[in-house]
Amino acid sequence: MPGYTDGYTPLGKEKEAEYVGFNITLDEELWDYVFVFPAFTGDDLRKANEDTVKGREEGHKLFQNEDVWEAKEDRFTKTMAVSKFHKIVRGLLLEYMSGPTCGFQMTTRMSDTGDELFLLVRLPRVEHARKIADLRELKMQVKPEAYPDNECPTSRFKSGVFQPEDANAGIVAIPMYLEYRLGLQHVYQKFEEKDILRLLRQHLNAFINEGALINSTVLKQAFAVHKWNKASELKEVGWANLWPRHYFSWTSDAVLDKVRNYYGEQVAFFFHWLDAYNKAIMPLAILSFLLYFRRFFFDERMQNLIAIGFSFVVCVWATLFNNFYQQKANMKTLQWGMTNFQGFTGVRTEFRRDLLGSWRSSIIRGLHWLLVAAVIIESLAVVTRISRFRREALRNPSGTSYGISNKLASKIAKYLVTINIKVFAILFQNISPLITKCENWRTDFQVRNCDIKKQFIVKAFVYYYPFIYIAFVKYYVEGCSSNLSCMAELQDSLQLFFVVMVGTFAGLEIIVPFLLTWWKLKQGRAPDKTHSYIDTQGKLDPYPGVDNAMMELVLGYGYVTMFSAAFPAMTFISLISNMVVIKLLAYRLTFLQQRPFPFGQEGLAAWQGILQLLTQMAVVCNVATAVFEMRPIKTFPFQTQLIYFVVNEHALLLLVGIMALIIPAKSLTQLAVEERHSENVDDLMSGGATQERDLQLLESKKVDLPFF
Repeated sequence: MPGYTDGYTPLGKEKEAEYVGFNITLDEELWDYVFVFPAFTGDDLRKANEDTVKGREEGHKLFQNEDVWEAKEDRFTKTMAVSKFHKIVRGLLLEYMSGPTCGFQMTTRMSDTGDELFLLVRLPRVEHARKIADLRELKMQVKPEAYPDNECPTSRFKSGVFQPEDANAGIVAIPMYLEYRLGLQHVYQKFEEKDILRLLRQHLNAFINEGALINSTVLKQAFAVHKWNKASELKEVGWANLWPRHYFSWTSDAVLDKVRNYYGEQVAFFFHWLDAYNKAIMPLAILSFLLYFRRFFFDERMQNLIAIGFSFVVCVWATLFNNFYQQKANMKTLQWGMTNFQGFTGVRTEFRRDLLGSWRSSIIRGLHWLLVAAVIIESLAVVTRISRFRREALRNPSGTSYGISNKLASKIAKYLVTINIKVFAILFQNISPLITKCENWRTDFQVRNCDIKKQFIVKAFVYYYPFIYIAFVKYYVEGCSSNLSCMAELQDSLQLFFVVMVGTFAGLEIIVPFLLTWWKLKQGRAPDKTHSYIDTQGKLDPYPGVDNAMMELVLGYGYVTMFSAAFPAMTFISLISNMVVIKLLAYRLTFLQQRPFPFGQEGLAAWQGILQLLTQMAVVCNVATAVFEMRPIKTFPFQTQLIYFVVNEHALLLLVGIMALIIPAKSLTQLAVEERHSENVDDLMSGGATQERDLQLLESKKVDLPFF
């Protein structure tokens, strides 16, 4: 991937391309970031002239830097017209971004529909990036040739020696990351697009509060620019390509590096894990497919023994996969410079230091946990009520319930459990982040981790409890259709829900966004007219982040590992669906939504601990299923079953615990790379005496940002 170069790149005649059935003009090549302002006309303009706003109070919120605010405060009055407030803020934005502190290159243009005004921004020269990188202490990767005697470590360490780079063998150099210093610019690699976007946004956010601009309605939205050539490249290499031949292929490290350089580490680690999961689960999926046919060759007892053996293999596999993946992710973290990463965004706009430890913050956080408890209690109550309803219907198949035949009612009950799971999961998924943002967390990193943990607690209970109830509780409380166990009902319920879960995930995450994007772009557009690619991106939905998709995939991992004894075929279904989903998600990210800001991330962050927890739960759940639900142990006295459960559960937990201890968090290669880095850091930093940080960049050409 070419680095960021000096000077302006002449664009020449703008090319055209076809995008989701529409012709677009490729006008995005020069630009990095877009600010979208409302263009007031007609009634909106008249209303903006009549309405008022608390000028100084709202204006103060827009500036992160108190010195900047004090210098500009006199331009605002206590109460002022909305139109005047917008004009002043727009003028200050242009003054700051085009002045010597930033020196950004900018231009403006109206949207195709005339209701929005686009401000296009870029860092025009590499000198700007260097000075800002030095000021913001951006960590940059050094050049491999900068190492003394070409001693840059590589990704393969064998017989005490780093093997030379070999692209065909997948051996790449792993230089260290150092804080950028102007005196050492010859040591660092070229700036990539992700670096430019991070510098631009970090530098702006040091003075201007982007979130407050949007909240004040001065700014409608801001987004990183999708580059058509980069998107097309990701499609050509098969990563974001929907042709069937690409569905069952793996993502190479070289392609994953392209994804990381374009989208950032948060997105890259998501696809890194999903690809590793698909590779690892393939042998299990093939085995589970073969096990499906055991019913045609063996009696029930032998079928159960085979399923129990398979569940043991799954538990061992899950332990090996999680620990080896953590080792692999740690190596990627080192290679991508994400060690000890906490975030680029700094303190949140909504954070208030005066509320730390206050009753208000404590009450909001307490109410959030009460909501978590309420959803869990609702799930308990609904599952219990539906189970009783189904039991009564089965006992009297010739009768009716609520005007419906009991035969039909017993079938509807299975679907009601699935509907309850999906409805309350979606509700909590949308409500919880709103509450989390009000809990006065200091950084976005803290907000995200807190929300992931709460959402997982709720969704794990809502998703798994109905099946745990059927497997281990229902027989003793209500009884089952079989005199011995509820295994048949458990298998039917798992099969129904897992298929629905996979189908709704693909539909809600891919098909619906595609149709909505197509419909949104179609509105008000003449079929024979060519539209701007930047304007088209402004009409796309923002990328929602990786966490919703990761949650569904992790919960699916939980089903595969926890209920493999009851329904081995889930492993095969999971692999097929994941192989399709990874391509659909990549395509959606590249062509159907705005480009996400390239956020960094250290490994899987909070998700790694959740996967480890699910692996421990899988041991308990599979042993319990084998003991309490399946012949031959199910036929033993209850006290004997308990002994079998405790002994086998502890033995298997001990086994997976020993395996986890044997597999180190860092590979031998990573330890050798870190040692080589520590040996050479002083040599690489020598001669780079810290220069005085004079952030006086060249002023850029002034542009006009009209109000209407």
